[in-house]
Amino acid sequence: MRQPCTEGARALPGRFAVRTKLSGIVLALTTILGLGITLQVRKSRHDLMRSELAVHGQTIAIELAHEVETSVKNRDLASTTESLDEEVQSHPDRVYATVVDAAGELLARSVDTQVIECDIALGPPPSPGASTTSIHEFSAPIADGALGTVTVGMSDTRLREATDALTVRLLLTTLLVGAIGIGAATFLTWLLTRPIVDLVHTTHRVSHGDRSARATVWAEDENGALA
Repeated sequence: MRQPCTEGARALPGRFAVRTKLSGIVLALTTILGLGITLQVRKSRHDLMRSELAVHGQTIAIELAHEVETSVKNRDLASTTESLDEEVQSHPDRVYATVVDAAGELLARSVDTQVIECDIALGPPPSPGASTTSIHEFSAPIADGALGTVTVGMSDTRLREATDALTVRLLLTTLLVGAIGIGAATFLTWLLTRPIVDLVHTTHRVSHGDRSARATVWAEDENGALA
């Protein structure tokens, strides 16, 4: 004995027109493929840019450690701070730079005050390896650690903004492709169902006694042969 729910599920597709079914299939496929591609590209782009940020940040820390080695050795804190200021101001991704001696005492620091997330100026220098939502730290020893450590804070704000912009473009492309697909599906279903709809109308006329009713042959294909 057939269950009512099973019969209802089988009858559900028949309640919709062919045009609606095809449009729904096209929309579903476009959405699934578009979202899948968007997520994959977003993840790949994000991982690549994070990797480049890590390499860039570590390289800067090593170069800065070499640059301030002499001034730190001579305890020339003014020159050390000047080098840090130049490094921070030379690139928008560089948020702060600090120098601590081998005992962990802060010697010099430079902070981009326009970056709200990083409030280094109000407190002690961050510990190496720490990170916040948008700041990533990279450290390098000065004279193999004998004179202390340089720490550079890099912001990933531009990275996230670029990734978000790419995601928006991919989603807009998905919407555009979906709209084009629905338009194409609507046109194709109109071409395919036009002869069938005409046959249905002709059949109804014949059933009501109009023996002169004839179906129009739209094409020399299976639908035309049926007409």
